[in-house]
Amino acid sequence: MARAIHMMIRVLDEARSVAFYRKAFGLGVADRLEFDDFVLAYLRNGEIGFRTGTDDQQGPRCALRSG
Repeated sequence: MARAIHMMIRVLDEARSVAFYRKAFGLGVADRLEFDDFVLAYLRNGEIGFRTGTDDQQGPRCALRSG
């Protein structure tokens, strides 16, 4: 059976997003990788193997579009 193992969400404010996912879903930071122009933070709850990743763009801000 197929199952999701992770998803990525692009955010503008890493700290605010991590606080939201911690409060709403009980997720904590499992790993955090810093690059020149963005940061990846992987969140998980320790009970299941699913991870959520936030992608905080540190370069010029652009309007985010769905689709």
